[in-house]
Amino acid sequence: MSRLIFAIGVLLLLAVAACERSAPSASQATGIKANCIVCGDHELDVTPDTFFSDYNGSKYYFCSKDCKSDFDKDPQKYLAKAKPAAGTTAPSVQ
Repeated sequence: MSRLIFAIGVLLLLAVAACERSAPSASQATGIKANCIVCGDHELDVTPDTFFSDYNGSKYYFCSKDCKSDFDKDPQKYLAKAKPAAGTTAPSVQ
């Protein structure tokens, strides 16, 4: 009986290890840096699970679901206060 439990344990560990190697982690950074324009200067390392909205052809990233929701309700409110990226006249977006 203990051999069966041991064998099942080993198989489960191998299955988990195989899944982790084959699927990319959602927390892996994309190399993109952005600021949450709702909170202010909250710099983000964008990952595949970072909240974002597409608005007028630009992608805006957020630090939380609440910030995304606030932006989606009134984008112009936040775009008006967005700081331009260095050397540009447009907000820092991707």
